[in-house]
Amino acid sequence: MKENINKAKSNWNILLVILMAVFVMVIDTTAMNVSIENVVKDLNTNVSTVKGVMSLYTLVMASCMLLGAKLSDIIGKKKAFIYGLLIYCVGTLTAALSANIMMLAIGWSVIEGIAAAIMMPAVLSILISNYEGRDRAKAMSIYATVAAVALAVGPIIGGAVTTYLSWRVIFGGEVMVAIIALVFSGVIPKDFIVKENRPKIDFVGFLFSASGLFLIVLGLLTAQDYGWFYAKQPFEIGGVTLSLFGLSASFIMILFGIAFLFMLLMWLRKRVKNNKAVLFHPQIFSNRIFSPAIFVYLFGQMTFSGIMFCMPVFMQNALGYNAFNTGISLMPLSIALLISSLFVTRLIYRFSPKIMLIAGLISLLTGITLMRMPFWGNFTDISGSSFISAFLFIGFGVGIAFSVAYNLALSNVNIEWKNEGSGLLTTFQNLGASASVAVLGTVLFSSVFGYIAQGILDSSILNTTDMTKNEIRELLIQNVETFKEVVEPKIASIVTNAMSMSMDLVGIVLTVIVSIGLLLAVFVLPNVKLKE
Repeated sequence: MKENINKAKSNWNILLVILMAVFVMVIDTTAMNVSIENVVKDLNTNVSTVKGVMSLYTLVMASCMLLGAKLSDIIGKKKAFIYGLLIYCVGTLTAALSANIMMLAIGWSVIEGIAAAIMMPAVLSILISNYEGRDRAKAMSIYATVAAVALAVGPIIGGAVTTYLSWRVIFGGEVMVAIIALVFSGVIPKDFIVKENRPKIDFVGFLFSASGLFLIVLGLLTAQDYGWFYAKQPFEIGGVTLSLFGLSASFIMILFGIAFLFMLLMWLRKRVKNNKAVLFHPQIFSNRIFSPAIFVYLFGQMTFSGIMFCMPVFMQNALGYNAFNTGISLMPLSIALLISSLFVTRLIYRFSPKIMLIAGLISLLTGITLMRMPFWGNFTDISGSSFISAFLFIGFGVGIAFSVAYNLALSNVNIEWKNEGSGLLTTFQNLGASASVAVLGTVLFSSVFGYIAQGILDSSILNTTDMTKNEIRELLIQNVETFKEVVEPKIASIVTNAMSMSMDLVGIVLTVIVSIGLLLAVFVLPNVKLKE
């Protein structure tokens, strides 16, 4: 598809409209993460069901992302953005007015998930099309930073609004911001698409991609409950227990998901060979800049999402912080992100993007090491202020690495494939976040209960003389809510120590993840310069 685009270089009103939409989409889940208990009470449900609704949002968005990117080719980026924003308003308003958990799931998970899948690729394509050279680098840097900052300040906003008002106000506020973005969306130039070249939807490709991504993300989200390889518990559907040689249902889902994606690639190659419409062009991965940049971004996203998941869990459970205090403790990270966005654009042209990307990843690696250091000493001395220097390095690293990776990946894609590139980048973003929470959640919680069980055995606080460490561990997992309410006050020091040792283990895993990204940046990514 060829399109003539009316350039609006340096029209920063376009970026402002885009940022409003992005901020709303990103803060949606992070703000609600700290409001789960209030939703449970208000809608008369349980924690597991609310978390399931949140997981469904991720599943719907990930499954529809590539189709959403293709819609930008068919109807144009501006229309895709506006339609997506309108649908998002409907979903958010439905969630705000929810009378029960089903209504919340329809509004939040399904409608918002579809809307986000349509909007996110369009957002990136709009930025690429309307800014060039340094302006594009600056716009992409600000975009990446605002998205990351929204992730970091979400708990602060969510905690404050939920504490003093209601969780419904979070959704209501999103509607207001989305309406403002709609009102001013006229600043975005209209796409001029040649109707004769308008692509068609590859429905078979969509089914392959949606099925593959849905199963992979679902497998990742359920791995902690069902196991990564061998089954921890049976998988039941409609009262029927499914079992395959004792393998985990999550493992099987991931395998089938990978199989569907493999069939997708075979299907796309056949369609391209026959000169037929495709969901995306698989040749895009042969781009020697796009492929390593998008994978570096994947590992960076896994690292950042892991930190933003594990640190609040530690602060609220080991340090006793509430959501608001946790958000305040994370503020150095947000500040560093904002500062980095101000200078990274200039440096990316003074030095090569590869050097800047490596510098960002090294800063991120340094921050993770500093984050681990408090866990090496006296656990009772740990507080939120113990991580200030770590969060500063992490913030600078994420701000630089994300901005450079975005610019490198999308600035070097064939202009006719930019919507596909945007869709793939946002798909990798979702996969990275889901994989990170799944892997690090398993590492954190499995090790925590193991360390607590060992601490109970060593201390003889409880009468467990006839039980093994594994038996105590399984008993704690099965009765975690009772343990938190009844047992924890008696053995608070054991729990704090267990959380601290587990966080050090999480730090080791994070180090491995970011190191893989660093190796890709050093040895695979070519040394190129961005166009002025």
